[in-house]
Amino acid sequence: MKSIKYLFLCLWFSSACFSGNDTKNPFKKIPLNKGVKVIIPVQEKDFNDSLTYSHIEIWIKSKKVYYDTSITEYMFGEKLWPYSWKLDNGEYMVLMPIFDAPDFNKLWALYFRHGKLIQKQILPYFEDPPRDIDNDGREEYVGIMNVTDAYENSDSCYYNPALYYEKTDVGMKLDSTLTIEMNKISWGNFYGFKSSSIVLPCPSR
Repeated sequence: MKSIKYLFLCLWFSSACFSGNDTKNPFKKIPLNKGVKVIIPVQEKDFNDSLTYSHIEIWIKSKKVYYDTSITEYMFGEKLWPYSWKLDNGEYMVLMPIFDAPDFNKLWALYFRHGKLIQKQILPYFEDPPRDIDNDGREEYVGIMNVTDAYENSDSCYYNPALYYEKTDVGMKLDSTLTIEMNKISWGNFYGFKSSSIVLPCPSR
């Protein structure tokens, strides 16, 4: 009789332990393209109904290639990002959405070669899918890098250019020609690739 009770107790204890581990699984996985996945802790912060995460990992196939121990906060749940490509040069590029309040959120383009991080590139947050704006056969992403203060006159704005990027065979590249052309249309002229204190009539985007 004692042996039966002992067996029952062991089975109950084992079941409780496995059940507890299952419901408290400390990781979430986001599968991307080409064998890339993002693993994030189930530790989140709430900011205006948006969840942010830190200490993320990036795996390529069965190898962990990146672990962020900084206080950088990432945002997930959007349709476009994160995303990964294997480039023609053999490198992997992973675009990660970065929480950057009170400024605009950003994207980090992380480049990996032979399982090691070789470059980190900061990009505007692209809210929309790419499209071939200049009919050159390549699709462009567009975004604005930084927030600018409101000008005292509501019809005027500080210069803040939209930046146009292409995904090329070697990664994300600023299309300077298209950026200049489109900002001339929006602002009447091109005043540089960065925001400035120049005051102009607000553009219609």
